[in-house]
Amino acid sequence: MGRPSKKRHVEEDVASSDEEVAKPSKKAKTKTTSEEGPGKDSEGNSFWPLGTTRRVTIQNFKGKNYINIREYYESNGELRPGKKGIMLPLEQYNALLTAIPAINVELESKGHEMPDIFASAPSTSELKLSTKSPSKEQKRKKKKMNIEATSDEEDAESN
Repeated sequence: MGRPSKKRHVEEDVASSDEEVAKPSKKAKTKTTSEEGPGKDSEGNSFWPLGTTRRVTIQNFKGKNYINIREYYESNGELRPGKKGIMLPLEQYNALLTAIPAINVELESKGHEMPDIFASAPSTSELKLSTKSPSKEQKRKKKKMNIEATSDEEDAESN
């Protein structure tokens, strides 16, 4: 190959001089993934962040629900799904869930420390309570308990 020109050599010397070149600063993260919980995307699908650019999404496609694990990129201030990812039907997702304990045992045998995911995961009853408003029956029970409590107080005051 040919020699580098003197002009290029001079430009490199200027850049490597004692003066520091100001580098553009990176954007500060607004939230860490541990702070973020489940969310809703622009299409109304529930998602859980796995990192800064990855998400697990429950997505409805052609009338069936799928578990979509995908990388996202930012375009015009919006996170858009990228090409890299996998879309699992519920049968394959269930197979993955049943394989996870064996996978964790194998990883632990190779020296990786694995957290107890089932101890830290919220139960389905907690999820139902947090996402849905109380049912009519639950509201009626609370109202009835309130009436019983006030009638007991009235009985105690009259004695």
